[in-house]
Amino acid sequence: MPLPLGTAQISYPYLLLITFIIMPVKNESKEYMKLFAGKGDGNYLYKPLRYEELHPGSIGFFDEDNIWNEITDVSDPKRLQEGGFTPLRRTLKDLYLDGAEWITRSAESLSEQSYRGKAGGSGAAGAVPVEASGELKYKTGSKGKAALVADGLVKIEKYTHPFMPAIQKWVEENANKLVDECGESAREHGLVAVQAVWVTDSCAITMSSGSDRDIDTAVDVGATGFGKIGGGAAFIEKLESEGWTAYKSDAGSKGRVVSYNGLKFRPRRKTKWFSSNPFREVSITETISFGPRSTIMRPVLDDEGNIIEFELVKRVVNSENQYEFHKVPKQEEPENHETAEGEGFPVEVNEVELEGASEEDIEAERQYQEEEKQKREQEMVKEWEEFLKETETMNQQLREGTSST
Repeated sequence: MPLPLGTAQISYPYLLLITFIIMPVKNESKEYMKLFAGKGDGNYLYKPLRYEELHPGSIGFFDEDNIWNEITDVSDPKRLQEGGFTPLRRTLKDLYLDGAEWITRSAESLSEQSYRGKAGGSGAAGAVPVEASGELKYKTGSKGKAALVADGLVKIEKYTHPFMPAIQKWVEENANKLVDECGESAREHGLVAVQAVWVTDSCAITMSSGSDRDIDTAVDVGATGFGKIGGGAAFIEKLESEGWTAYKSDAGSKGRVVSYNGLKFRPRRKTKWFSSNPFREVSITETISFGPRSTIMRPVLDDEGNIIEFELVKRVVNSENQYEFHKVPKQEEPENHETAEGEGFPVEVNEVELEGASEEDIEAERQYQEEEKQKREQEMVKEWEEFLKETETMNQQLREGTSST
């Protein structure tokens, strides 16, 4: 069954207008996303998708035309199995939020805004914005402009933190399959694991760029000049008649996704090296076919007793028939004889990042990673202490054996 999701309802439909100085962008979808970038509400979609196409748990990529291509859905174990993917090893957590208002804001300064009041309106140009019956007009020379009106309630559905560890582990396990499914698109565009979506029943979008281009429509302006929009579906239809692009929910759909965030990664096939000493990963403890383990990661401490790093050491017998530890030297890199990437090569995952996440989300993920790191360090220290104690016992037995003879 699908994994549980937390749902947060945002109590006000609204108009959101963002203005940035940008270079011309041919792709309108990318330009729109750039205009809204850095607002903490995910990556905004110029063409809002149906919830069923893009939702928490979706794995896919946006192609060169910014069209979403879903590959699978980690929230649906049955679909993973049918697609030949492994299930998640860790259950994604759910998060229930209190009601929150999606705050309207703009990157413009007041000097860059112009207001125009209808008959009876009390707004003065450059002063307090017009009242409810007025028009709000934005005109900012050569800057790009974009506006979004979401009608009805806006819902947030998201998996709470930690999100990255579970997804990253799954991606590593399924990297070969993912590359087989999407080929070059994986490296060129990167794959996205969706963590959160912002969903509304219907919305209207407009965007302009270049000089003397306005976003001008009748709105209900509050004290800040960025008013909350009312009027239901009829208002969306009015905006559509004024040239805005409207997106409405299909029958049976959970709504339109106006923005999303998630984990972005780039799986690619490893390069093959021809060398007698190929690279290999070394685990924390290494076992051999016969006898006790011989190597372990030893903590390296500074003068104050803080852990600086861990180094790989090997337990060996010295000339006095006692065990001691020798640092295992780092293997030299092989000669740079490299072949091109190709089919049959193992896949690695790199350039993992949180995409469209707010600073709060990034900080929460960072804190979790730090906590996990500290927990793992404590485990490694404990393993080292047990290994050291075991070695001391072995040395004692060797000494007793020597003295008895």
